[in-house]
Amino acid sequence: MTIHLTPDSINYSESQRAHNIAACDKLLALLHKHHGDGRHVAAAAAAVVKTQPMVETEPKPAVEQLMPEADHEPVITYGPGHYIYVQRVVARHFGVSRLDLIGQSRRKKYTLPRQVAMYLIHDGKRTLPEIGRRFGGRDHTTVLHAVRKIERWIEQDLHNIRATIAALRAEIGQ
Repeated sequence: MTIHLTPDSINYSESQRAHNIAACDKLLALLHKHHGDGRHVAAAAAAVVKTQPMVETEPKPAVEQLMPEADHEPVITYGPGHYIYVQRVVARHFGVSRLDLIGQSRRKKYTLPRQVAMYLIHDGKRTLPEIGRRFGGRDHTTVLHAVRKIERWIEQDLHNIRATIAALRAEIGQ
């Protein structure tokens, strides 16, 4: 089973959408911590695309309700333009997890990959507040700072960032 997620598949108010994203991120973090990637994460994603607002609950009962034991392993696929896809590619490139990118740590090990991912996701179609929400609820000014910083680094080619950005763009299909 494959679950295709699109950001516009839910018709909520902006505040309800932000609440669902935050609740989903919490649930995904818990599931990832206890079960790694796999069908439990797929079940959590299925909760987000339901038509009613997501209610925070304990992860295990939510997973069991959404996806009882089955013989098949579902796979969640995200297209190259999807923010989670970009986050995963960037995280893998820098040797960190996607959860590190959306986490609260300010360690340089995580901030540079996070800023690169924000830069790559900022394509003019997404608003800065939307991108900030996708990175752990960060403010739009944090995203703006990240985009401008990476643009400056590209101009000066600091830390060989041009080659890094080019390689990541090729991998994500930009």
